[in-house]
Amino acid sequence: MSFSFSPTQPLPRSHAELEALVNHCVQQATAQLQQEVEHLRQQQATLRQELATFTQATPMQDPEQFEAEVQQHKELLQTILDNIPVMIGYFDEQGRYQWVNRAWETTTGWKLAELQENENFLAEFYPDPAERQRVVDFIWQKQREWCDFRMRSKNGTFLDTTWANVHLSDGRCIGIGRDITQQKRADDELRESEARLQQIAANMPGVIYRYVLHPDGRDEFTYVSPGCREIWGIEPEVAMRDAAQVWQRVHPDDLEAFRQSVDRSLEAMATWRHEHRLVTPTGIVRWCQGIAKPEQQPNGEVVWEGLLIDISDRKRIEAERHQAEMALQQSEVRFRQLVHTLQVGVIVYTPQLEVQLANPKTFELLGIAEDQLLGKHIAAPDWQVLYPDGSPFPVEQYPVMQAIATGKVVRAVEMGVYRAKFDDWVWILVNADPQLDAAGNVVQIVTTFHDITPRKQAENALKLLNEDLENRVKERTQELHERERLIQRIAESSPSILYLTDLAERRIIYSNRQVAAILGYTPEAVYQLGSDFYPATLTADGLANLESYWEGFLALADDQVLEREIEMRTATGEWRTIFCRETVFTRSETGAPQQILGVATDVSDRTTAEAALQQNEAMLRQVTDTIPGVVYKFQATADGQMKFVYASKRAQEVLGCTPEQMVNDFELIWSQVVPEDQVRMLRTIAESAQNKTLWLEEYRIIKQGELRWIQGRSLPEVAEANDGSVTWTGILLDITERKQAEEQLKASLEEKELLLKEVHHRVKNNLQVVSSLFSLQSQYIDNPKVAAVLIDSQNRINAMALIHEKLYQSSSLARIDFVDYIHNLANSLFSSYSTELQRVRLRLNVYPIPFSIDTAIRCGLVINELVSNALKYAFPSGQAGEVCLCLLAPKMDRIRLIVKDNGIGLPADFQLDQINSLGLRLVKILTRKLKGEITITSQAGTTFQIDFPYPGVAKTIVSTDPYECAE
Repeated sequence: MSFSFSPTQPLPRSHAELEALVNHCVQQATAQLQQEVEHLRQQQATLRQELATFTQATPMQDPEQFEAEVQQHKELLQTILDNIPVMIGYFDEQGRYQWVNRAWETTTGWKLAELQENENFLAEFYPDPAERQRVVDFIWQKQREWCDFRMRSKNGTFLDTTWANVHLSDGRCIGIGRDITQQKRADDELRESEARLQQIAANMPGVIYRYVLHPDGRDEFTYVSPGCREIWGIEPEVAMRDAAQVWQRVHPDDLEAFRQSVDRSLEAMATWRHEHRLVTPTGIVRWCQGIAKPEQQPNGEVVWEGLLIDISDRKRIEAERHQAEMALQQSEVRFRQLVHTLQVGVIVYTPQLEVQLANPKTFELLGIAEDQLLGKHIAAPDWQVLYPDGSPFPVEQYPVMQAIATGKVVRAVEMGVYRAKFDDWVWILVNADPQLDAAGNVVQIVTTFHDITPRKQAENALKLLNEDLENRVKERTQELHERERLIQRIAESSPSILYLTDLAERRIIYSNRQVAAILGYTPEAVYQLGSDFYPATLTADGLANLESYWEGFLALADDQVLEREIEMRTATGEWRTIFCRETVFTRSETGAPQQILGVATDVSDRTTAEAALQQNEAMLRQVTDTIPGVVYKFQATADGQMKFVYASKRAQEVLGCTPEQMVNDFELIWSQVVPEDQVRMLRTIAESAQNKTLWLEEYRIIKQGELRWIQGRSLPEVAEANDGSVTWTGILLDITERKQAEEQLKASLEEKELLLKEVHHRVKNNLQVVSSLFSLQSQYIDNPKVAAVLIDSQNRINAMALIHEKLYQSSSLARIDFVDYIHNLANSLFSSYSTELQRVRLRLNVYPIPFSIDTAIRCGLVINELVSNALKYAFPSGQAGEVCLCLLAPKMDRIRLIVKDNGIGLPADFQLDQINSLGLRLVKILTRKLKGEITITSQAGTTFQIDFPYPGVAKTIVSTDPYECAE
C-alpha cells in the first residue's frame, strides 16, 4: 500500500488546505488497505472454491499426489501471507491465536509460540486497561471499520496501529492490522511543519502571497501571509476578498510601471521582480521589492507565488550611501586642498616606498624641489639624517620603514635633516601612519612632520633655565615655610577660636591659643580631654543635640557651612555664648567627612547690643508714629505684583485705614486712588524702579467719600534676594490743605496778572495819545526841522507803546516776543518816513530770544534810532538800497544786534563821542544801560553792531553769514 504526493504540487497555504491534504492521504491509504483485505478475502474464497471443485470434480487421485498438490497450495498461500505488508492474525472463538503471519511477528517481535504459551498476551500488547478493554470490545462486537490502537511491541516500544476484523461463520476471527507509526509521525510532522510554516509566514519581514490570474481576466489572492498588515496596512482576509485593495496601495507615480512589470512577466512567463512604493491607508509610504515566478496551470490560470518585502531601510541606506560617496569625493577634494594648505609637511608613500604625494610645506621645510622628491624611492634622495644625539639615522630605521614593517602607527620620531639649499640643519618631528585594507595589507603610508628646530633651540635654553628654576624652587620652598609661619601667626592672633575636629573620634585635634582666652583651656588641655571636651563644656541640651548635629555633615557639600549657637562652660565655671561656623575640611577615599574646620566666636556681649538695637527700633517707631504722614515700605516684584510691607500708625489718619489693612489688602488701598491718577502712578513707579530715582508723586484719593490730595515721596532700593523686586521706603503726606492754598494763590496771581495787563494797556493808550498829540501838532508847524523832531519823538513814543502792547497781548508778562515786535516796529518806521519798500528793501534776521521789559524797551529804542537814521540819511535823493536788521546770540550769554545799510555811509571824520545828534546820543546811552559795546563801520554803507550780555541763557545761533537777513 502506498500513496503519492507530487513534489510539483504547491505547498498548503492555509490550515484548511493542509487538513484537506492530510485527509486525502489517509483516505487513499485506507482505501488501498481495504482493497488488500478484500483481495485476501477473494483469494480465500477462490481457494475454497477451487478446493471444493477440486474435491467434487476431480476423480480420486493418487493420495500422495493429492497431498503434494495440497501442500503446494498451502506453501503458495503461506508465501502470499508472509509477504503481504500487513499484520494478519487468526484466533479461535476463545480468543487464542492460532496463526500469525511473518509481518505480524516482524512488527510486534512476538512469535506465535510465545503468544500461545501466554494466556494474558493482551496485557502484554495493551498495558493500559482501558485501551485493552477497547480492543476486546472492538474484536467481539464484530466491527469491520478500521480502528486505531496504541500497541506495545516485545522490546517495549509502542506502535500506532490500525485494525479491521473478519469474523468467520464458525466463530473464529481474522485480524488484519497495519503499523501506522510512521504515518502518524508523518502526520505529526506535517502538522508541525504547517505550524512552523504559519509561524515563519507570520514572522517573515514581508508578505508571502499566491496571486492567480484567471483566463477571463479576473484576478485574486488565494493566500496572503499576516505580514500584509505591516506592508499594505490591510488584513489578509481583505486582500484575499478584493485584490483591488492591494492595487490601490501602489503609489500613483509607480502604478503604471508596476502594471507593465506584471504584464512583461505574464508575457514571457519570466520571474517577476520589481521595486515600487506603497502607501498604507494611514499615509505611510514604504519602498517594497517583489519577486514571484509565474506558472501556467492546465486550466489556463497563471499563478504567481512570491514574496514582497519592505526595502525602505535599504533605499534609505542607498540614499545615505550615495550621499556618503558624494561626501567622500568632496572630502577627498578637501583633503587634497587641506594637505596643500597645511602648515606641516605631508608625504604619502606607496607600499613600494615611492613618494606619491607631497604638499608645498614639505618642499619648504626640506629645501628641495618637487622633481627631487615626487616618484622617488625613500632611499633615492641622498639625505643626511641624524638622531637627536647626533649619530647617523639609517634608512631602515626611518619611521616609514618601521610603519610598513609592523603595520602600526609610529609617533613622534625626532630627526635632524641637512638642507643643502640653505646649508643648515632642520629638526623635524615625524609621524608615520600605515593605511591598511580589509585584509590587513598596507595600501599607503601617510607621513606628517613639522619643524621643531625652534623647540630644539628652546630645549638648549631650557637647560640653562632649569638650574635657575631649581634655585627658584628652593626660594619658593623657603617662602612656603614663611607663609606657614604667617598662617600660624594669623591663627594665633585671631579674636576667634580656630579649631579642627576629628569627626570619627569626636575630639579636637587642633586649636589656636584663643581657646584659652575665651574658654580658659589651653590647646594642650583641650587635646588631653579628647572626646570628653564637649561633655565637659556643653549644656545637657547641647550635648543631647550634638550627635544629630554631627550627622548633618554627612550630607554637607564642600562649599556649605553649618552654623550653631551654643552655651559653653569655661574652665572657671562661667557660661559663655559661642557662635560656631563649621565646614568639611578633609574627606576619606569614599567621600565621607573626616575632619571639620570651625571658627568659634564669643558673642556673649551680643545681648547688650541687641537691647540697644531694640531701644533704637522703639525710638524709630516713635519717630515714625509722630511724623504727620504715613511712613511706609512698598515692594514691587518682577512679575508686576505690588504690596505694602510696612506702614506706620498714621495710616488711619491719612488714608482712613489701619496699618494692617495697608499691609494685607493692597487692592483696598489702590481702589481709593482716583482712576485718572492710577495710570500716571504706575508709569512713574516703573520709571523710578528702572532708573533707581526718587519717586515723587501727587495724586488724589477718595477717603470716606471726600476727595483728598496725597503726596508720595520714596527712594527705591534693590532687594537683597536679587529676584528682580524693588522696595521703596518713604512717606505719604496729606497735602489737601496745601493744594487748596495753592489754588487760592493761583487765583490771586491770575487776578494780579489781569490787573497788570490792564496797566500795560492803559500805558500803551496813554503813549498813543501823546503820539497822536505830536502828530496833530506837527500838522500846524511849518518849520521842517521842528516837524522832524516831533516825528522822531512820535516814533520813540510808538516804540515804547508797542512794547506795552506786546506785553498785555502776551501770555507772559515777564517776556516779550521780540521777533514780532521788530517786524511791527520796522514796518511802522518805514510807514512813518513814507519810505517805499520797492526803493529801500528791509531784510530781517531775527531769532526768537525772549527779553524782559527793560531790555526790550532799550533794544526797541536803539533799533528805532538806528533804522530811522538809515531811512533819513543813507539814501538821499530817492536812491534805492537795503536795510538789514539782525538779532543773534553767537554765545549762550551774549546778544548781538546789527543794523546795516548799503547807503552813502558816514562822513570820513565821523566820531560817535563828538556827535550832537540826539538819536545817536540815545543809542550810546542805551548801549551803556545794556552794558554793551557798540562798533561802527562804514564800508559799502554803514554798520552798527552792538554786543551786550544776556541776563538769561539764550540758544546759540550759528550762521555762515551774520548779516544774512530774511526779507
